[in-house]
Amino acid sequence: MFADDLEQIIEKHNHTQLDISADKDKSKFDSYIPAYVKSHLNLSVDGKAIDLSYIGFEKEKESAYSYFQAENISSVKKIDINNSILHDFTSDQINIIHVIVNGKRQSTKLDYPNTAASFSF
Repeated sequence: MFADDLEQIIEKHNHTQLDISADKDKSKFDSYIPAYVKSHLNLSVDGKAIDLSYIGFEKEKESAYSYFQAENISSVKKIDINNSILHDFTSDQINIIHVIVNGKRQSTKLDYPNTAASFSF
């Protein structure tokens, strides 16, 4: 995500002023980012909802990367994704999704207001 977009939507949802580049605000972002992402991103594998565990985030130039992982998935035939990240920020939002399973990569682009994507392997 663009770091300033993420910062602004986190501020809006939490009614606070933050700086994504400031060390003093890192722990707040570590709390707010997973709450925001989990409320706007849902995954299911072969029809079973997947719980994502937050790993952390980093800011690199104008981008912010947030990292999540899913555990105990033995095989994948189909992945369904519902992604509305930053749809509450701008109606120009475009979300690009890349999925890699067993070395096979599939990608799609979701233009606002579209939120749903499916991948079959």
